[in-house]
Amino acid sequence: MQLAVSHHHECKLYKEGDWLIYYCVDCKNYVKRFNIQTGEVKSTHENVKNKVVS
Repeated sequence: MQLAVSHHHECKLYKEGDWLIYYCVDCKNYVKRFNIQTGEVKSTHENVKNKVVS
């Protein structure tokens, strides 16, 4: 019998204009953006590993 193992990744966050950008250091190039003014959400794959988290 195999047991499922849950692995939790912790997102990092920084703000760029009206956008909150969440990214995971464990998931290569995964980014989720949330616009705090409009509520728009975007998911993309891009390189943000060198961004400063504030």
